[in-house]
Amino acid sequence: MAVEKGVSEVQVTFSRSDLRGRVVAPMLYGKLGSIPTLTSYDWNFNGTLDSFWFTESIPNLKTGTYYIALWGGDLPGTINNFGIGNSTNVWYYLDFTSIGCLDPDKAGYSCNIQVASTAQRVATAYPSQSVVNTTAKQGVPITGCMDYISNLQFFSIEITSPQFSLVTTLGIPQTFARNDVFYWALYDSPANPLDLAAIPLIDGAGYLTDGNATLKQDVPTLGTYWVLVYMDAPPKTSRCFRSTGVAFTLAWQVESCSLTPRADMCHTSWLRMNEARSDPSRNQSVLDSWFLADSPVLIDVGSFAYAAGYTVHIRDNYAGSNLIMHLVTTSTTTINLANVTLLIRADGLPTDAIYDYKLSGQDAMELSAKRAKTFLDFNENALRERMKEPVTPLVTVAWPMLRFPKVGKWNVVVQSSPTQYSLGFAHSIATTLMGYVPGCRSWKHMLVLESSPCPVGMCGDHGACEVSTTYQGLVLGTCQCIYGYAGDYCDHLYLENYAAQSYFLILSNFAILPAAIVSFQRSFYGM
Repeated sequence: MAVEKGVSEVQVTFSRSDLRGRVVAPMLYGKLGSIPTLTSYDWNFNGTLDSFWFTESIPNLKTGTYYIALWGGDLPGTINNFGIGNSTNVWYYLDFTSIGCLDPDKAGYSCNIQVASTAQRVATAYPSQSVVNTTAKQGVPITGCMDYISNLQFFSIEITSPQFSLVTTLGIPQTFARNDVFYWALYDSPANPLDLAAIPLIDGAGYLTDGNATLKQDVPTLGTYWVLVYMDAPPKTSRCFRSTGVAFTLAWQVESCSLTPRADMCHTSWLRMNEARSDPSRNQSVLDSWFLADSPVLIDVGSFAYAAGYTVHIRDNYAGSNLIMHLVTTSTTTINLANVTLLIRADGLPTDAIYDYKLSGQDAMELSAKRAKTFLDFNENALRERMKEPVTPLVTVAWPMLRFPKVGKWNVVVQSSPTQYSLGFAHSIATTLMGYVPGCRSWKHMLVLESSPCPVGMCGDHGACEVSTTYQGLVLGTCQCIYGYAGDYCDHLYLENYAAQSYFLILSNFAILPAAIVSFQRSFYGM
């Protein structure tokens, strides 16, 4: 479900048929940007066993794409029809009603608040395939005025490329004796900041003794940011057109990089990972694909502070997939994975503290011979061509899969902190992969991303993966478990129910044994 600019409220209505004896009420889970699970969601609405419908409004609504999941009856894979009779399906309807303004630059329930768009002076292309220089975008300062007629104003800022920081500066003179007159806040892609459930990123109140208030947001994501400026109870005599209002200024600036030791983004080379479909019919799924860059990363351990990262666009149709990160190198020595970390963030730059996914090298493993063969069958020619290594053995390590990934423009940094040598902050964000190789001063590596609805071994020994398509055309892989097992990966055993019903089947067979013997004897003597 897409929430577009100008929408202020989305109402969710759920209606169903009879639960036919089920004792778990249906529940709705929603998440912005990725498919929700029972443990990862932005909001959830609980139904009841008695009511056949309910209506709720999505809290803290933001612009973007929401994914909704319905859960009920029991854990996935545990509902089975046993015996002869009618099916026990539960029919349901899910409706979404969007309420908003025809003019996307208006806000509020009455669409009576104008959102003024700010302009920027400098634009920098991103991502680049060379070292990024220290650049900044500055917004054209805006001069505004608040009075008795207009005491609430909004301004929007568009962030179109990943940035290291967003700084907004608000200048309000100390005009009143009260210190609770003004309120200001910064919102991230809000649908309706006037909603009581809307949560600002940063806010402040009072008056400014030095004349300036600074709102700073580190590593902002792509999208629209709103700045709210509010003056409480202005005098009735204040009028801006009479020069009796309160004038203020608003300016903003973003930094593309930082030279701090822990995040030296100014010396980072970003490589774009392109989608490669060498065999589109593999597993007959549109989700089977590979992503890799056009060139490898070559790291010189003696060079100046240097870093490298990857960008890859995970489109909406990959929301139901599983993503697996692979790292390929030509090193034949022991791989020191304990020093490797992948930091991943969608629509923003990752840091040690802000990320969507953090993959530790301790969880990665070198591919087995069987899996390595499958991996190289699809990628070996492309990898060897890009790495210019026609005969050197390739070493591949992989991390556990990422279920239902967050869609958007991913930024991936491979972080290493080797313990063999003290190389200072040159390796804090560097993509140095392995431990130091004696006699060598550099090494190559490539990052390869695999997308699949049904990775090898996803459902374990107690289930099989099945590719399905939702009503709206979203493709995803789900596990079909054998009797007695449940869960997303068929790793949950219902021992009590499974054992009880197994004993029932065995005893049922014993119960019909006398009749079977009599029937057999009659058939035998009749011959």
